[in-house]
Amino acid sequence: MKRAEVSAWALSFADWFRTLLPEKVHLQTGWRESWGRVFDTLATAGRADDEIEAVCQYGRTDSFWSRNFFSPAKLVDRHKASGLLFYEYLLTQMNTAKAAPATLRLR
Repeated sequence: MKRAEVSAWALSFADWFRTLLPEKVHLQTGWRESWGRVFDTLATAGRADDEIEAVCQYGRTDSFWSRNFFSPAKLVDRHKASGLLFYEYLLTQMNTAKAAPATLRLR
């Protein structure tokens, strides 16, 4: 069975995600198409382009996830503890972080 073509927009997303990574990260052969397929899969499932990018941006800038999130392919894996796709898990964490009130620091 032939794989579906990866959209130009998805390949653009893959290139963008690559810019979020440290230069020293070694990428597997075919990373661009693989990451593009993830984007197309999420978009086909009804996820908005800007939401996908926001989730990735959050994952790459969060103090914990920035050390553990180096590939968009992770987004379509399941989080063991919750059973959610990592996409859903990160989206929930991102939205929770946005809704959290700023910490008040008292002297």
